[in-house]
Parts: sequence; C-alpha cells; structure tokens
Amino acid sequence: MWFHLQAAGRLISRRTGPVVRMVAVALVASTWCVAGAMWALGTWRDANDRASAMSIDVVCSGDSTGLTPQMLARRIAQTPGVVEAVVQSSESVWKEFARDLKITDENLRTVADLPPMIRVRIAPELVTQRDVERVSEALRQISKRSVASIAWPREYVAMVEENRQTLIVFGGAAGVVSLILFVVGIAYAFKAEVHRAGADLRVAELLGAPMPWIAAPHTIVGLLAGALGVVVSAGVVVTMHANAQRLAPWVARVTVQEVLIATAAFAAVGALVSWGQSLLAVREAMRQR
Repeated sequence: MWFHLQAAGRLISRRTGPVVRMVAVALVASTWCVAGAMWALGTWRDANDRASAMSIDVVCSGDSTGLTPQMLARRIAQTPGVVEAVVQSSESVWKEFARDLKITDENLRTVADLPPMIRVRIAPELVTQRDVERVSEALRQISKRSVASIAWPREYVAMVEENRQTLIVFGGAAGVVSLILFVVGIAYAFKAEVHRAGADLRVAELLGAPMPWIAAPHTIVGLLAGALGVVVSAGVVVTMHANAQRLAPWVARVTVQEVLIATAAFAAVGALVSWGQSLLAVREAMRQR
C-alpha cells in the first residue's frame, strides 16, 4: 500500500492537469445530481404538504333520529384512510363562512342557522380525485340520515394530483438522465487519466505485476480527485441550502443531513465507477501493447 501511495503521489505531481479536470468533473457532476435530488425530495414533500391541507367537509343533517355530530365523528375517524375527524360547531362554521365572504355584520348570524360540520383529513397519498370520491362515498354510507352533504375542493385536488404526476414523470426522467450523465462523465474523465499512463502500465506489466496491482495507483488518484470534488460539491450545496430558503420555500423541507447522505451516495457510486474504469483501462492498455 505504501508503494501505491507513493506512486499515486508521483502521478498527481506529473499529471496535475488531468487530475484537476477529474476534480472539476466530480465537482460539477455531483453538484448537479445532489441539487437535483434535493429539488425532487423538497418538491415532493411540498406536494404532500399541500395534500395534507386538503379536507373533506361533512355537513351534519341535524336529524334527531340519526347520530350526533360527536358520534358521527368517532365513526368517521375509524374509516380506513382517515387521519382526523374534527367537529366544527355551528358558531365555528359561521365564523369561517363570514371570514371567507368578509361579512362583518353580526346581525346576519340570526338569518340562517348553519348546521355543525365535521372536517375530515385523509392520508396525503389518498388525495386524488378517484380516492377522495371513494372516501366521500364511504363517509356517506356511515349514516345517511346524519349526513346532509359532503363537500371537498375538486379543483384543488385536481391540481395536487397533476403536480404529483408531473413531478413523477419529468422528475423521474431528469433523475435517470442525470445519473447516466454522472456515471458516463466520471467514467470517461477518470479513464482518460489512465490512458495517459500507458508507459507506466507497460513497465509494471514487464515486472509481472497483476492487473489490480497495476491499476491501484491510478484508482487511488481517481478516488482522491473524486473525493475532493465531492467535498467541494457538498460545501456548495450546503451553502445553497442555507441561502436559498427565502427564494424557494421547498428547500426548507430538505435537511442538511439528507443533503450529506445524498452526497455520500453519489460519492460511493463515483468510487465504484472509478475503480471499475481503472481496471478496464488497464486491461485495454495491456491489449494494445
């Protein structure tokens, strides 16, 4: 190992230009991929937060033969997919109604007696038009006498569903393409450095050294260059994370720890690519001797 470290040090001093290019490739590629992963995670969580804010309003009928609002709420809370069912009194319903319509005249309160309502929140993954319809029908079947009507924001649900589908399609495609570009860029940048060392490889072969032993110094150079690029990339992304929260609220939904985990994952991929490319490049160089 000491010999390999010494050889790697000589390679760095003799081939500073290629090593700098390797660091630059690792920096740009990892920054792009980690920032993309952060965007995907943040926007997906933002979509989930929007879905969690959606509620289904179950208006109670006031039928004395039916269930009381409290009993109905308890039954609703037991329905699969329901996260919360909270009873809104007639007074609360009026205050919300007046706030939405900007009604300031309290005398209008006596014109119509608004019935109590149960505000139901469901699991975020169920906030699709089809699932909300299914859950609404299940709520209606609990007690038809006790339920006057069920309302939910159809346009809002459609928007959330469309945003999720767009993120899955375009975000998934961008993620796959970015990963491919990351692997290809790292592979070719690191392979080029080994190709420039053809003379060293042939000398090592004449000494009877096995292929992994020959490739070890170049693998070390690739790992060091990649590690330096990834470390600088992590610093850049963390700085972006701290300063971009005012411009993009979704950034706050991704923690620094998650950014570092994503950086470590791409570093591991880069290390495997560097090691594999070193062996392949040495094998090709041996064939061309």
